[in-house]
Order: sequence, then structure tokens, then C-alpha cells
Amino acid sequence: MSVKCPNKKTKRNSGPSQPSTSLSLLSPVNEEFDLAWLTKIFVYRSVTEKERLLLRSYSKLFSKALEPLPCWAEFPDPKYKSLNLLFRSFDGLARSGSSNIPKVLFLKKGQHVINIYSNNGVRFNYLTIARSIIIVGENRDTCVISGGLKLRPPSYHPKNGKCVFRYLKHAIVSYPIVDFSLIDCTLVESLGHGIWGLKGTRATLNNVNVCGAAGDGLSFEETRGNTMKNCGVNNSYGSGVELSDGATLTIDGKATTIHDNCKGNFSCDYGIHTITTHSYDPFALPLGTTIDESIVIAPHLNERSFLERMCKNNHGGGNYGNTLCSKVI
Repeated sequence: MSVKCPNKKTKRNSGPSQPSTSLSLLSPVNEEFDLAWLTKIFVYRSVTEKERLLLRSYSKLFSKALEPLPCWAEFPDPKYKSLNLLFRSFDGLARSGSSNIPKVLFLKKGQHVINIYSNNGVRFNYLTIARSIIIVGENRDTCVISGGLKLRPPSYHPKNGKCVFRYLKHAIVSYPIVDFSLIDCTLVESLGHGIWGLKGTRATLNNVNVCGAAGDGLSFEETRGNTMKNCGVNNSYGSGVELSDGATLTIDGKATTIHDNCKGNFSCDYGIHTITTHSYDPFALPLGTTIDESIVIAPHLNERSFLERMCKNNHGGGNYGNTLCSKVI
């Protein structure tokens, strides 16, 4: 695996394929260009990981104005045939005490298949992620992950005081939050949930499409601070989005859609479902309301028309599950 770190020299224009960008700063700059001013521009522009890597390769001035990326890697990688093997190599680096563990993974265009395995006779194709990482696809339409993502913290082993990479459900320990980000990708054909977040993790999804999961599209259990922006969740067999045990999710972006889910047509599945024992009318809620401390609509989008456009045509129990309005942000 080729890992690129800030303290290692890389060739110019290496890295992922050039992203589409509207930055006018790609043209050559004057030698007298004020570095401090350029730095402020980049801060204001909120340069993405893909843009940062590309821009730093253009000139020394850009390289000084932009902070280097942490260690990063690309996939496909000739040494690893699947994402499963790649992430196992990350775990191996962690166990060896290496500090060169990729914090950013760039996925090139193509279909990246997650291996199918059996658990108690049930087939799954999850990629288990137990560390903080940012996964950036080349393009949402052309970068496809075939399978599901399971997010969980590394578990603490009380005998040797080290982290092991398996989930201990009843272990009473505190973990560092696993911050996971997924950008510009499509997930398809998961044999379980599309993205399954467990306690101790926090997911940030931006411009992601989750399609055709055999379980729920997004399922978050006892995990707070999750966000999705300009994402699509559709054609799931179960609920589109399901939150339980105090999980929270902030929904943002006018392009966000949750539609045509609940293909199993079970009355307990909904487009958006938080598991409680109370019922609510989503259109009777005041602006800025959190539904049972679980679903938060970004304030600038919190309007009836947005809810109607975002969550529609879901089967089963309908577009919205049984939840309770209990907090105002």
C-alpha cells in the first residue's frame, strides 16, 4: 500500500484525478501575491480534501497557503484486491504502532465490491470501519461501493490494555469517538443496512447516495451528532432512515431526498423512523424543532415544503414514523 504523508515528498500532480472546481485561483499567480491574503481566501472558500491535494501541487505558494493533508491513500491499490483487505492493512499498521495510518482515503471511479461473508448462516457484505477516516469518492455518479458500511469503535481489551478490533457489546469502557466522513459516493446492494452506525461513532455524509439496501438505508443506534447533506436514500427494503436509543441526525441540503423506501411494505418501516412510543404530526411542529431529540432539520430548510419534497413515496407505514417533539434548537 502506498501511503502518502506530509513529511514525505510526492511528485507534482500526483494523487486522485483532478476534481471539477470553479476556483479561479488555478491560474498562475504573481510572485508578489500576498500569502496571508491567499491563506484567508482558502479559509473562506472551505477547500475540500480533493481540492487541497490538487492545489498544493500547482505552486509553492499554494503549498504554503494550504495545510497539508494527513497521511492518505488511494483505492484501487494493486496490493489489495478489496476494500476489506485494505482496511485490514490499516488495522495491522495500528497494531504495529505505526503513525503512518491513512486518515483520508481517495476512491477512484469504478465499482468497488465489498466481500460477502456469513455470520451465523446469514450473509452480509459490510466493510467494518473502527477508526476515524475520511473517504472521498471521485464522483458520486461514477464512484460506487457495492455493499454496506458498519461503523463501530475499537474495543478496549482489559487484559492487555490495548485496543482490539472487535465490538464488545457489554464492555463498560469509554472510547474516543470514531469520526467517519463519506463524500461523493454511491452505496448499492448492501445485504444489511446501507450505513450502520453504532455507539461511539459519528458519521458525516455529504453528497452520498444510498440505494437498494436489504435493511434500512441509514441506521444509527445510540450515536449522536450524525449529519447528512445533499444525500439520497432510496429503494431500501426497510426504513429509509432509522434512529434508535437516543441517536441523532441533522439533515441539511436542498438536494437531500428520502424516497421509495420500505420495499418490504412492513407497517413498522417508514421513510424516516425514530423508535419511540409516541406519535407526532411533522407538519404541526414549530420551526427549528427537534423530533424526539433525534431528527433535526437545518433551520434554514425547516419548512413544510422542504419536508414534503425530501421525504415522499415511502411505502410500509408511510413517510414518517412514530416520534415525539420534545426539544427546540
